[in-house]
Amino acid sequence: MALAKLTIAGYKDEKFSSKNGDPFVVMINPSSYDHSFSITYSEEESPGKAAKTSKFKAVGPESVSLNFILDDTGAVPRNKENEGKTVAKMIKELKDVVYKYYGESHEPNFVLLKWGTLLFKSRLDSLKIDYQMFKPNGVPLRAKVTLSFKGFVDPAKESQLANRSSPDLTHIVTIKEGDSLPFLCNKIYKNSKYYLKVAEINYLVNIRRLKVGSQIIFPPLN
Repeated sequence: MALAKLTIAGYKDEKFSSKNGDPFVVMINPSSYDHSFSITYSEEESPGKAAKTSKFKAVGPESVSLNFILDDTGAVPRNKENEGKTVAKMIKELKDVVYKYYGESHEPNFVLLKWGTLLFKSRLDSLKIDYQMFKPNGVPLRAKVTLSFKGFVDPAKESQLANRSSPDLTHIVTIKEGDSLPFLCNKIYKNSKYYLKVAEINYLVNIRRLKVGSQIIFPPLN
């Protein structure tokens, strides 16, 4: 079974349906990669309290960082994608995929990382090239490439994530004067019939009198 290599492919469109040129296939797979996740919060003043309260604001973009070696010393076996290519040529081909500005689209490519269980839709965040070995005339023979990518979510999905009233997301609601479970269920789920289920999840004994200032969880609909 052939060894699967990390593949970095460029796409013209945000739906990742139209490839732009050949993908870049690494010579040597990374020994590791970092996959980071983030959440952003807003800080709000809490009446009667000295400390601020962190309120959920949004799910931040994911990111992937990795590095790999490009080698033209002859010490590393070549795969068909980089046979006979110099370090400079391989770097140019990589930059064409992740960094080059294309006049037709007025932006660099959307980038798909594919390796093992990693399938990551992204845009390039940063590219660093550390040249390490050279011929007597200064031509590079080896380089360490470090890349960082920021996750890309298509606008339709991003819209759903940004929609706080979507029934597909979990909501935490702070009860205000006049709120009732049927009213809140109708607001979130567009149907008041789920109030008994919400009451059960939140262990509410008296569903007619909700305590102002308390918080109630409204889970996603199945």
